[in-house]
Amino acid sequence: MRVAIYARVSTKRDAQKNSLENQISFATSIATQSGWTVVRQYVDNGISGATREKRAELLQLLQDAKKNKFDAVIAKSVSRLGRNTIENLLTAREIENQGIRLILPEDCYDSETGGASKLNFNLRAVLAEEESSKSSERIKMGLRASAVQGVYKASLPAFGYKRDSTGKRLELDEEYAPIVREIFDLYLYQDWGMYKISNYLIDKGIPTPRAVSGGSNAGTLWGQSTIRLILKNIVYTGTLVHHQEETRDFISKKRKKVDPKQQIVHENAHPAIISMDERIMALEKMKQKGQNKSNGNESLFAHIAVCADCGKGMTFRKDRRKKDGGAYV
Repeated sequence: MRVAIYARVSTKRDAQKNSLENQISFATSIATQSGWTVVRQYVDNGISGATREKRAELLQLLQDAKKNKFDAVIAKSVSRLGRNTIENLLTAREIENQGIRLILPEDCYDSETGGASKLNFNLRAVLAEEESSKSSERIKMGLRASAVQGVYKASLPAFGYKRDSTGKRLELDEEYAPIVREIFDLYLYQDWGMYKISNYLIDKGIPTPRAVSGGSNAGTLWGQSTIRLILKNIVYTGTLVHHQEETRDFISKKRKKVDPKQQIVHENAHPAIISMDERIMALEKMKQKGQNKSNGNESLFAHIAVCADCGKGMTFRKDRRKKDGGAYV
């Protein structure tokens, strides 16, 4: 009999890697003892079982099942198939409707036995989802506890800051904190626009925030959106605000905004670069500029089209000598 093995872990931590190896070894030994041939292993490494839409290997398994590429599927347990009751039932049905045997040894499930075994599968699917829900709540409680203690939770420190020796607090980055101060000065007191500020930083050769923090997909050119994020970020006042959003449920992963009264605010959590009054001034200025009415002359590709030589955003300039026509510069 031709057998396919499915294995999954939700994170890529070392302990989970061992679990992944154990799953494959366990399933392989069952196939070997039964005299079956393992034709393929489908492994989703570091992917949540809450939904199957991002689990490429499981989706591929279901496609191959329709093409009759194997006669049986072995997964360690129902929870390895997933943590979503409805989707687990659907996955099992799609496999078994192709006449393929589904074996989940840890849960004593074998589709060939039928009867009470099917009831056992349904119960295990419900328990798998419930356990995932409890795990999600435990994580939320842990995050709230660290928020109450004033721990900086973002994966990367805000531009102008770095983590202190404990890794839990922010301290000034002496090299880049003055750049943040300069951005606010230019915007508030020199009346520079975000586009002019971004070009100014590019000309000075200042690395972007993601380049400084070592973030993935770090660009080399400043953009207006990056300037806007800095001007809006309350962290530069020395204040931390936690629990601004929370996950609605662990399956959809959709988030909702939390009432400001329920948010956790820590003033003077770290050295400030600007005052709270200056942040309010910046927000008000952005709001006023956003209310300015269009003159109907914006160009479609302004700041989207970029110069091939220097990489700066281009804007459309009309030809002053003609009624129509012009060029991006």
